[in-house]
Amino acid sequence: EMHYLYYGYAYMPEYKPLDNNPYLTRVMEIMAKIAIEEPAVGDLDELVMTAMQSYERDPFSPQILNILAYAYGALGDKVREKAFYERLNGVLAVIAASGDGLKEKSPMHIIMFSHGTDFIAAKNIGYRKGQIMSRTVEFVPFDVPQNKVKGYYFDYSRIYWNKPDNYTFK
Repeated sequence: EMHYLYYGYAYMPEYKPLDNNPYLTRVMEIMAKIAIEEPAVGDLDELVMTAMQSYERDPFSPQILNILAYAYGALGDKVREKAFYERLNGVLAVIAASGDGLKEKSPMHIIMFSHGTDFIAAKNIGYRKGQIMSRTVEFVPFDVPQNKVKGYYFDYSRIYWNKPDNYTFK
């Protein structure tokens, strides 16, 4: 089911992968100032409100799903914490099942550029800047190889399916 939700989102009119998400920047600013171990309720409320605005722009962002699970957990809302945590794990499982990511011919498929690096970060692996391998595949190298794996390949071709007519590639 999550497979259809994740990849089906690319066919929705709300899917705008090349648009900027200004709320994500604000979420990161709030996270930078929050006392992670003992956050203030006001900071958490602001975080949830802003993260939900970001979530509306990218409802499958592993980063935002993780932040929302954390924030609701810190607020004591175990039901929403579990819901966002399960959605996060569902998205990560869908990405992992889309390919092994070990070769350019078997990349993992993502619908937003950030989902690839979010996937790696969710595994607690440091990474460096991605390298474009072809028109549709990017390689993201790890800081330190993991079990002889130097990084993952991600297919981002879905991002260009709904390219705005006036968009110019860099």
